[in-house]
Amino acid sequence: EPPGPGRGPGEPAPVAATRPVSFGSLPPDAAVSVDGVPVGTTPILGWPLAEGTHQVTLTLEGRAITKTIVVDRRAPGRYLWRLESGAWEASK
Repeated sequence: EPPGPGRGPGEPAPVAATRPVSFGSLPPDAAVSVDGVPVGTTPILGWPLAEGTHQVTLTLEGRAITKTIVVDRRAPGRYLWRLESGAWEASK
């Protein structure tokens, strides 16, 4: 593979920066998957996600919500799903 812009031969591609992201749900214990990969159950605190756009799905009690989130230094780092109302809240 030819080197990308600003890279010499044999230099690895740059690795995307990660940011800690937390997921919660009321009630707790929702299954969480990011980009189709299961990552655990809520609460999940400080999960390292690469900067960029991700699909997040939370599933609990036969209900699911899927949201697209953007991870970067300006984006929210905490997400909460309130099952009873269906509300999805994002905060820094």
